[in-house]
Amino acid sequence: MDLTSANSPASNELRIGQMIRTVRRSRSVTLGGLAQGTGISEATLSRIENDQSEISAHKLYRLAAFLEVDVSAFFETEITPLAVGVRSITRAGEGAEFKTPGFVAQMLCADINRKSMQPFINDVTASTLEDAGGCKGHDGEEFLHVLDGSLTLHSEHYAPLLLGMGDSIYFDGKMPHAYVSASAQPARILVITSAEQMLATAEINQSNSGFDGIGKT
Repeated sequence: MDLTSANSPASNELRIGQMIRTVRRSRSVTLGGLAQGTGISEATLSRIENDQSEISAHKLYRLAAFLEVDVSAFFETEITPLAVGVRSITRAGEGAEFKTPGFVAQMLCADINRKSMQPFINDVTASTLEDAGGCKGHDGEEFLHVLDGSLTLHSEHYAPLLLGMGDSIYFDGKMPHAYVSASAQPARILVITSAEQMLATAEINQSNSGFDGIGKT
């Protein structure tokens, strides 16, 4: 699952790589420090930041966790911390949209920072596991509900699972998984991942390692 921005018009097109660089520098983290902290090579990160390479969803989660930011920080320039009385509304079709080879997604309510949940609507276009980029996992938990069409969920430890419209599943996000449309038409799904655990994992990892990646950019 590789992410590229699909926002329009072109003049306002979001460049995820540029946003990642901006967030990294705002945290005073070097490219080498980010590589060491996430396990993603410095060369790969350089290509991503220069928008010369796509980034997979599980790597995006790893970057957000290490940098201790909400994933939405890579999609929105103006975000509001979650606080008592705060709310976020996303009108139909107005989510922060991005593409992968396996699906087209909308991040919902991306203007709220440090949420406990990350909601998405994904239109799954992959027709094979290879199209989806194989199975990948991420920290946290995941809820999936099929809004339209049918979907095959591939996951480690289990046989491929066919899900139809109205079906739901809740599972451990760390378990490698992938979505594949079970018909000739894309399947539309609501996906909600837990974000709180990702941030907690990053804080524990950085505390244990004693390495913060701070230095020159």
